[in-house]
Amino acid sequence: MIPVSVRNDPNFADVRVQLQAMVNTLGFRNRNQFCVFGYRSRDEDVLAPYIYWPTQNKIANWEEDPDHPVLYFSNYSDLRRDILPDGEVTDNYLHQSDVKRIIKDCREHGDFYTIEKTQGGWVAVGHYPEFSTIDEQLQYLTDQSFSPKVNRFCVIGQKDGAFLAAYIYWQTKERLIFWYPGRSDYVGPYEVADSVFEIDLKSGLRDQEDSKDEMNEMQRSYAEGILKACQKQGQEYVIKKSN
Repeated sequence: MIPVSVRNDPNFADVRVQLQAMVNTLGFRNRNQFCVFGYRSRDEDVLAPYIYWPTQNKIANWEEDPDHPVLYFSNYSDLRRDILPDGEVTDNYLHQSDVKRIIKDCREHGDFYTIEKTQGGWVAVGHYPEFSTIDEQLQYLTDQSFSPKVNRFCVIGQKDGAFLAAYIYWQTKERLIFWYPGRSDYVGPYEVADSVFEIDLKSGLRDQEDSKDEMNEMQRSYAEGILKACQKQGQEYVIKKSN
């Protein structure tokens, strides 16, 4: 496999937007550094991209499907926790030599990005066609969940340049769901329900990054800012189970 830049690969044209989604949801620092590159097979049929996030000591492997957001995969390796010594058998973790090779190849062949955590940028979801299925999304989520007959939601959008997403505050269950809309198979009534980024506001807020369950944790102050913005500018929904 040959290390290469992915900057000019059309399948990864929105790398900066993807990184913004990672920082806004998983990030615990305002200023974040990234290095992105890929390994291309010698016949050039396969490209396996990697994202090195030194600010939070993580490596993410994006090779499953470039059409899907990297945020939606739990394929993050925490370099303080998930790395095994060379020689140990594993299907899910990187070895120490893998990490050294990935970091070295990224520094030599990769593209570097600095991403600031978005502060504000709140918008009404009704102004964007990407969120036109919101009623269908919330109805499906309500029908498929173990929840009361009547559920209350507040939805607020966030825009930062080309980055556009929404946060769904599920008031009835005290949960916060990140909605990154309109990509490939995620389009449709399952998009919100299938989001892997869902925070239990009673147990998933952190004042600093720890190593428990990053996909279900969020910076406390950032989450509180989302809820405050939703209260002031968000759109309210009351959804009744249809079955």
